[in-house]
Amino acid sequence: MARRILPLIDTQCRTHKHSTRTSNRLFDGGGLFLEARESGSRLWRLKFRLHGKERILALGKYPEVPLSEARKARDKAKRLISQGIDPVAQQRAAKDARTVAAQNTFELTSQRWMTKKAPSWTEKHADKVRIRLRKHVYPYVGHRPIEDITTPELLSVLTRMEDRGIIDTAHRVRSYCEQIYAYAISTGIASRNVASDLRGALPERTTSNYATLKDPADLRRLLKACDTDTGELRTIIALRLSIMLFQRPGEIRAMEWEEVDLDKALWTIPPAHMKLRKKQKESNKTEPHTVPLPRQAVELLMELVPHTHGGRYVFGGTRKSKAPLSDGTINKAMRRMGFGRDMITAHGFRHLASTELNETLQWHGDVIESQLSHQGTDKIRGIYNKAKYLKQRVKMMQVWADYLDDLKASTGEAKPISAQF
Repeated sequence: MARRILPLIDTQCRTHKHSTRTSNRLFDGGGLFLEARESGSRLWRLKFRLHGKERILALGKYPEVPLSEARKARDKAKRLISQGIDPVAQQRAAKDARTVAAQNTFELTSQRWMTKKAPSWTEKHADKVRIRLRKHVYPYVGHRPIEDITTPELLSVLTRMEDRGIIDTAHRVRSYCEQIYAYAISTGIASRNVASDLRGALPERTTSNYATLKDPADLRRLLKACDTDTGELRTIIALRLSIMLFQRPGEIRAMEWEEVDLDKALWTIPPAHMKLRKKQKESNKTEPHTVPLPRQAVELLMELVPHTHGGRYVFGGTRKSKAPLSDGTINKAMRRMGFGRDMITAHGFRHLASTELNETLQWHGDVIESQLSHQGTDKIRGIYNKAKYLKQRVKMMQVWADYLDDLKASTGEAKPISAQF
């Protein structure tokens, strides 16, 4: 006849210690026992049989798990056993799930996504994505398993940005999150794209073109200010060429001497320095962008030859000779001259030139688009146009430079600049 096991009392549990002479297991009944280890720890265990095999289930450490809680855990496990379910296997699966969740937090998942996408991104774009996630998302849900994050939680993250007035950034971050969840779903670590559920949850973006001058009197004043300003020579020439050549500010600032042929009056911008996708920048099939230099532009560049021609950049920075002018330098120069950011930005000269060449000087739109280096949807036509329109662009750029000179020299009431922005 089996010996009857008396239920334990808490005093027995508190005083139970490891011994080399007696059993280190105190049984409570139903297979539950407290085992004293040589290390001094006391562990709850449940001994049971399932499918003809003896199994041991860990139920925690005493006194963190008191006797009453250990009995509840025993009873719960025995209900599973009665259904043919192995609580040891279930416990192991739960532990594995926690391990997987810890390895698949939003932050870690987003980092794997960024690593996957990086080859197709420019370094500048990758930095923007990384900084936005680190600043706006990680502090709130970065540590959470991506599968556990709810739609309201993610909405709260976006709402914080909305409350700060950075609506465009909020839209971009939501888009990043949607792509991260799509990646997580494809790799089996998430089952639902909660970021997709938030489409339409944010206010519409307020889109606006870059500020640009609409009054010819203001453009005349800016052109004259360039002649009288006492600022750094490279900055003033960079500003004047921005108006005259109307290329992207980053391309102007990073102009290199090896790209410029003063004898042929051409500036050839390589794909690596153009506004293109990383794949296009690295492709040997991508054509460089050739910018005809009017006589006035050549004269301005000749002024810089004694100062920066020995370096890499035409507009070598004033503090670091190996670096170009910093972003914002041209805009700061205009602010110093009295032109606020609501009046004009360096990028706004592209809008200004495009409109004037179209409406006032009556140049063909395709020639202007080719000069702006806008990427059309028809790639074959785009390559053809670049070759076809080069001679016309040479003439157009000289007309535009002369137009600016005439405007600067004029004293009468100027005809309003055509504005379509």
